Amino acid sequence: MTDIVSNFNWYTKLKEKAKKDATNLSYTKMFIESLSSMFWYSTERTEDEIKYLVNVMNHKLERWLRAYGKIAFAMDGNELYFGICAFTGGRLNRYGLRDKITIFTLNGESKTFKVEDVVIMYNNTVGEPEINTLRYADKLTEIDTSWDCAVKNCRYTPLVLVKNEKVKTNIENAIAQSNDGKPFIVSGKDLLGSDLMGTGESKGVEIFNITDVANSDKLQYLTHAHDDLTRTFYQIYGIDTNSTGKMAQQSTEEIEGNVGRSFIIPNDNYNWRKKALEEIKEKFGIEITISWGESWGIELS
Repeated sequence: MTDIVSNFNWYTKLKEKAKKDATNLSYTKMFIESLSSMFWYSTERTEDEIKYLVNVMNHKLERWLRAYGKIAFAMDGNELYFGICAFTGGRLNRYGLRDKITIFTLNGESKTFKVEDVVIMYNNTVGEPEINTLRYADKLTEIDTSWDCAVKNCRYTPLVLVKNEKVKTNIENAIAQSNDGKPFIVSGKDLLGSDLMGTGESKGVEIFNITDVANSDKLQYLTHAHDDLTRTFYQIYGIDTNSTGKMAQQSTEEIEGNVGRSFIIPNDNYNWRKKALEEIKEKFGIEITISWGESWGIELS
């Protein structure tokens, strides 16, 4: 159990800059993971290599498409080959594209094919990756940073000024005792004496608060901003979400009125994937079907 827990403790030991980078990466992966579950691929074919291909597509393809914007498929012998692609050689056609495409796989392999022997699956109409995952991850990371700073600023943090080491030591001992819930008893001037008990110029202890506890009510604005950003991200990808982070100034009707979703981007994603799969069937004779993932299927029902 200790080993399992220690695997998660690395985050708390990071310095602030590294922790912020890790938080940003965590949000990015969360969004990519969410979007990667939008579609599910399947086939009626029973050959092991085709079943394996579809299994890899369900595990890798969506993440690659979201990250790189397009993926290329080609036949390598009797095997359907796919990976990240780039136009790398040959002459330019009238559209300014090369007539050869190199496909790169994650294990470092690469093969070059003629354009007519390749099917390209685009992530969207513009063939671009999901930049939204990076934008929203960056904004949520900044909110997390602001939250941490605000929480620390809302702590009661007294700054105790003393005029000699004896008073300092006794106050430290008193604080240590109070943390254990024990009373701290002093007697006579030898312990705290007039340095602590005196008044005016003779008083040896001054206490200043270097934070502002009253600002704790501002944390709700950061919470609401976090909820708004997360909700907006999922709504533009077709997931209807709502939060319970009600602001004091908002009515229940206003909260309920914030519910909404858009299927423009998911439908665009779906159509380009379906088009590529139809080309794969026509060109290579391999039929692979696409369906909505469970969460999106619920939204469509």
